[in-house]
Amino acid sequence: MVVRCQRKEISLLMTDIDACCHHSVNLLIFNRLGQVLLQYRDGGGLSPWTWGLWGGALEKEDGDVLAAVLREAREELRLATRPEEWRLLDQRQSVNGDKIAHLYALQSPVSATDIQQCEGAGYGFFRLDALDHLPIVKSLRYWVDKGCIEAAIKEWLES
Repeated sequence: MVVRCQRKEISLLMTDIDACCHHSVNLLIFNRLGQVLLQYRDGGGLSPWTWGLWGGALEKEDGDVLAAVLREAREELRLATRPEEWRLLDQRQSVNGDKIAHLYALQSPVSATDIQQCEGAGYGFFRLDALDHLPIVKSLRYWVDKGCIEAAIKEWLES
């Protein structure tokens, strides 16, 4: 897929980070019951004291989007994964075109014993219907409303 970014075309399957856009990754991780693993954000940074997906910004040393997915999983959850364990579900571009967010799903479930929280104020596994009662970040609301998360979990549960 190719998108327009400040009059430059860039490939979303790029091998190096294009300086014209800020790229971020959102990690969809769930347990055997199909509950989504969310991070409770602490008081610093964007959207404090709300629930959101794990992930973050691409860094120059990442080289590509999937490398950022692996790094974020390792840094934030001490979750060691391989590239083939992740699947790109969706991506969206900001209105002004300077930001691109990528939603990746881990293709196998995790349990609380598989992870170690290294960022944020807390974490939890939640059913999708519970998200309507939580303060969640705008990006998570976008992915939920679009149906990406529900479709991915349903597909896994039926497999």
